[in-house]
Amino acid sequence: MKKAGFVTLFGPPNIGKSTLLNALMKRKLAPVSRRPQTTWRRIAGIITEDNAQAVIFDTPGLISAKKKIDNFIIGEIEKGQKDTDISIYIFSNDYQDIEIFKKKIRKTNSVLIAVINKIDLVKNKQLLLPLIKKIEELYKPVEVYPVSALKNIGIDELKKGILKYLPEQTDFYYPANYLSTEEERYIVTDLVREALFSELGEEVPYETFVELEEFKEREK
Repeated sequence: MKKAGFVTLFGPPNIGKSTLLNALMKRKLAPVSRRPQTTWRRIAGIITEDNAQAVIFDTPGLISAKKKIDNFIIGEIEKGQKDTDISIYIFSNDYQDIEIFKKKIRKTNSVLIAVINKIDLVKNKQLLLPLIKKIEELYKPVEVYPVSALKNIGIDELKKGILKYLPEQTDFYYPANYLSTEEERYIVTDLVREALFSELGEEVPYETFVELEEFKEREK
């Protein structure tokens, strides 16, 4: 029997969701920058190993609606809440974001996995134990994984946990050689936004939208 399911990453802005997706995929798929809300729509990577397939969605950061684009972003998050088999709540390495999911995410019937990201910034790993206990008390996850998406620490263990909790299916959702639900040309538009945020300052607003007019593949 095969296993397959949809997995969604949730968390506040700049918590490392896109970096985590890229680390799980072992390739650059989602845009990453130091600015919050670089990700403004759901992006999916597909991991297929042996008899298991996980379709993993990156989502925008959890925010409150202040502008029109915020309503679109919140809509993308709500889609992820409805359509997922596994929810991954991503926390920082301190107590700053511990209550955010209770305020901004409604309860779902999906399997819940908790991730504490950026543990490379914690010198004394024993300090993580009270945080893990608090997350377990508040959210009752099936597992809590301390990781560093940037330094690739704990990523393989997290991936094994994701594949472990996928529901059984008669077949995969996508061919085994697929890496994303997105066409390559649309991934490129997100990477262009990432480059704009990286290279430019205040002159580029967060609402920057990239429209692809021409796409050519070269031999290399």
